[in-house]
Amino acid sequence: MIEELLGTLVCPLKNSLRYREAVIASLTDPLTGCGNRIALDNTLQREMELAKRHKSALSLLMIDVDDFKHINDRHGHKNGDLVLQETVKALNEVNRQTDLIFRFGGEEFVVILNETNLPGALVIAERIRETVQALSIELNSNETLSLTVSIGATSLKRSDGRDSIFQRADQALYQAKENGKNQVVGI
Repeated sequence: MIEELLGTLVCPLKNSLRYREAVIASLTDPLTGCGNRIALDNTLQREMELAKRHKSALSLLMIDVDDFKHINDRHGHKNGDLVLQETVKALNEVNRQTDLIFRFGGEEFVVILNETNLPGALVIAERIRETVQALSIELNSNETLSLTVSIGATSLKRSDGRDSIFQRADQALYQAKENGKNQVVGI
């Protein structure tokens, strides 16, 4: 009788585990292992609502790998993929456990920093920039590559919607790129 009961539980348990794996896969960037754009949209909306409700700080970092097209063109897409993976590893090393990392597109990443105001976000962004700059990535061609990132930072304002906080972070990132790359700009 116990065997029959266990037999009836195995199939639903397997199905629930498969469903869980499918949900996780749908929210994860397969190359880097960080959250994807769908996960970013869902998470940012929730974090913004929580921050507004609890009157707590929330900041957003937009990170772009400098000259990534040149890396892909010169070293190939496989090495470009390796650069993205190593960048996410560096982000994970620097970020706190509560910080959330997402691949926004191509070589752009977004980090959501809860309970963090703009000065705190700038400190974290500078740590990220320094950590990435210190990387020495061993390419598949036995060459080593150094890289840099530009980072735009902003903090949530009570009147912000998803688009306005992204627009400010993107504007800050654009300023960092315009000012010569490999730097942090906060707005």
